[in-house]
Amino acid sequence: MNKWLLTIALLLVVLLAPDRSISQRRQSEREKSPLELAVSRHPTQTADSVQVDVFTQIPLDHLVFMAYSGGFKSTYELSIFAVDKDEMVRSTRIWREEVVKSRFEETQSEDLYHIAHTYFLLSPGEYSIVANLMDQDSRQRHQASEKIDVTGYPLSQLAIGDILLLTEAERVPGKPDRITPFVGNWVSDQADSFYVYFAICTPMEEPSQASLHYTLGKKDDAAAVAFHKTLNLDSALSTHSIPMATSHLKELEYTLTVRVQVDSLVAEQSTPIRVTWTGFYHLIEDVDQAIEQARYVATRAQIKEMREASGEARREAFLSFWR
Repeated sequence: MNKWLLTIALLLVVLLAPDRSISQRRQSEREKSPLELAVSRHPTQTADSVQVDVFTQIPLDHLVFMAYSGGFKSTYELSIFAVDKDEMVRSTRIWREEVVKSRFEETQSEDLYHIAHTYFLLSPGEYSIVANLMDQDSRQRHQASEKIDVTGYPLSQLAIGDILLLTEAERVPGKPDRITPFVGNWVSDQADSFYVYFAICTPMEEPSQASLHYTLGKKDDAAAVAFHKTLNLDSALSTHSIPMATSHLKELEYTLTVRVQVDSLVAEQSTPIRVTWTGFYHLIEDVDQAIEQARYVATRAQIKEMREASGEARREAFLSFWR
């Protein structure tokens, strides 16, 4: 019995260590401030103006919720500034956000967030985006900032804006797209898929078609998964949301590269993807170490089979044994 308990303890250490490390990495990123920013740049219909979208994210356990007849409500004020390299404020957005939750447990969760969105139209240059959040009940303040280099998009060239990874995307005729990003490019397996979102600016005056090629590679640019798609460009400036299954994400970090071609014009954009897994399958980061720990309970034949497998087959062999 003691041997079994020791084996289980060793396996749990091997399997759960990556999950804790991911949690610790995310926690350490929030130690400076629980307020996080996602900033992206997109072309507009003028060469000297760039749309800079700003998303703020705050964990619900950093807001003060007050009980009311329908549940619990929190109100906070956001002040966001675009500051140039000479420390001059070029644009400002100030507004209030209201968060409503039906259950008290939700208001205490560090894993649930509220995301707010605004945007600036900025001329090319170097900027700092500075965000200030103040809770209306506790008066507690949080701040976050991010430096960005805003580069113009010449109307004579094909261009792709920054890539955003989204949990939700909704196109509303005559209005800006309603989008909700993964702040920090962390993608979770809690949903079956996510969206790859970007804007395309083309010099073509007439509707045209674009050849879209995107690759999902590991951080070390080893093996990559490639996808192809044809896009209809109905105007010189268009936005696109491409669904991607989370089942394609088998590792902890990737680089997503989007390449668009219209006739002889080519544009390319890349972004990192960091993955957080909640399922047992993806708690295993070091399969070799997990197999070594399994020798306490597996037969020699089972260990030999697992060791001789390679790549993803090795992970599957270990999971087949564990089941």
